[in-house]
Amino acid sequence: MNLDRKQFLKPTSLGDGLKLLEFGDGGATLTALAILLAQDNGRGLGDLRVTMPDTPLEGWERGKCGVKRIRTPHAYLVGSWSGDRITIAGDYGDTLPDKEENLYSIAQKEFEDISAPMRELINCDRWLREKFADQFKWAESLKEKDTA
Repeated sequence: MNLDRKQFLKPTSLGDGLKLLEFGDGGATLTALAILLAQDNGRGLGDLRVTMPDTPLEGWERGKCGVKRIRTPHAYLVGSWSGDRITIAGDYGDTLPDKEENLYSIAQKEFEDISAPMRELINCDRWLREKFADQFKWAESLKEKDTA
């Protein structure tokens, strides 16, 4: 979670488990975190090739290797956590001073869950979309169970 922006990622919304060792193995949650922390994205072939919907694409729609940039309203999230105070807080964490709740519980109520836009952003990249397709299907099935 980002303490400065009051945003968080919910691992189950990205197809990972909630516990540290369930999402800490390099799945979509850590990929989302890497994208959020990427300070200099868009300069090389290994970067996430996205731009805001209103950005003119003339002259750079396709790069040297034919890689096309994708327009998405979530492009602003790339690198948006760079330099911010971030932490991993769990549901078993200690209560905060002068509070009856822990940081995890407070974030669930007061912070913005950016998991869905991050999933859409990850899906802009063909390779990542294929890699996490099964995880995202699982996350959608959990969401459907929660709303039923």
